[in-house]
Amino acid sequence: MFVRRGYMDKARTDLFHADNPSENIAGNQHWGHATSTDLYHWENQAIAIFPGAEGEGIFSGSSVIDVNNTSGFFPNQTNGVVAMYTLNTAEEETQEIAYSTDGGYTFTKYANNPVISINSTQFRDPKVTWYPPAQQWVMVIAYAQEFVIG
Repeated sequence: MFVRRGYMDKARTDLFHADNPSENIAGNQHWGHATSTDLYHWENQAIAIFPGAEGEGIFSGSSVIDVNNTSGFFPNQTNGVVAMYTLNTAEEETQEIAYSTDGGYTFTKYANNPVISINSTQFRDPKVTWYPPAQQWVMVIAYAQEFVIG
């Protein structure tokens, strides 16, 4: 879950990671955030994406810089960040989107989430990337119990 960002003579890498801000054990999953300019020294940032309700967890996903505003979330900028992540509940895992206008420090959840739901508790790990030949975003995702990638 990396976002690589470049600024003229320096670069910053953003790492979004699974984080439980209340305990040092799995559970209560949020997306933590850390930044680095050299990939050796890291600075922890505030939590990037929070669960919306009790019993929800923000699981794995990926984030991209939407340079051409193909999402429509960033009409006046070329550095908006879109995150696609798995929302986990006891009933289902769905795929959701959040977007950031401040370089990944804070995110707004998309109003029409979930964007993908197949009524499964084993549907996660979306990886999104821009596919230049087709000029579109593509995604791979895991169907864990079926042991396949979609």
